[in-house]
Amino acid sequence: MAKKLLVLSAAAYSKQPELCLKSHFDVVEMVNEVTVDCGRIFDHDCYAYVALLHTKKAIAIGYRGSTSAFQLLSQALSLARHKVHFLDGKGKINQYFYRAYQAIWDEMEAGVIESLKKYPDYNIWITGHSLGGALASLTSVYMIYNGTVKLSQTENYSFGQPRVGDKESADYFHQLVPNFYRVAHAKDIVTVLFPRRFDYRHFPTEVWYDNDMTENSSYVLCKTLTDPECYSEDRNNVEDHSYYFNVHIARYGKAGCPMLNLNTTDDDDYSSSTGSSFGYKIQSVFLTMMATIVNWLFLP
Repeated sequence: MAKKLLVLSAAAYSKQPELCLKSHFDVVEMVNEVTVDCGRIFDHDCYAYVALLHTKKAIAIGYRGSTSAFQLLSQALSLARHKVHFLDGKGKINQYFYRAYQAIWDEMEAGVIESLKKYPDYNIWITGHSLGGALASLTSVYMIYNGTVKLSQTENYSFGQPRVGDKESADYFHQLVPNFYRVAHAKDIVTVLFPRRFDYRHFPTEVWYDNDMTENSSYVLCKTLTDPECYSEDRNNVEDHSYYFNVHIARYGKAGCPMLNLNTTDDDDYSSSTGSSFGYKIQSVFLTMMATIVNWLFLP
């Protein structure tokens, strides 16, 4: 299931997500696409889509990750802002994530509700990479909290997701959506942002691959917030954040999600760092600098 949802996460980076989805699913119907301005200081967009995967009887919700250094900087600066309450005041979450989620969901909710009414036997698949993973988690939690969908109808996966809120919110999120899986690749640098010293915590369950994520790779299920088998602040690798199941998620999506074996290392365009754009390299350098500074200043 994780590999299916990886395709959905990659599709969010595509200018034509429908074509991306049709590369892997037989009958696809786009419900809506939402692009909102989510930058208060720097102008940048956040994006998500809703699609019907009829042969899978699924309603897919995919959120895009960060696409520019300015967007990363805006998220970094949000560390200086106070967290905000979410869902009955059960804990607080990052203000940037909350505002971005709310702006998208305000425009997307009607399409999701209408799809559920039209296809009540369909499941909902919710996913996203990086920033998209954070927004996906808020969507999953809200839909269960609000009674929009039953927990048994959902598949919830994120890839390279940062921490979203404080410990109280993490505990409450896990209580509401115990079947949410945060997939983490080895030393993915984003999975340790934002700092624990600022009372940011992950919610379970983390699926940690301390390897290249190719076929038959082992993983550890981390069911507590600080599971000693996989908890570590020593995650400082940008490449590990970009690559999941051996494909560069953003480039794979922008290329239309062509059919390939996600388990092997044979697909050079997506399984190596060669050919990375200048913009991507700038983002990588900035992300490394941002995480290094944050870790150096704030981690115990």
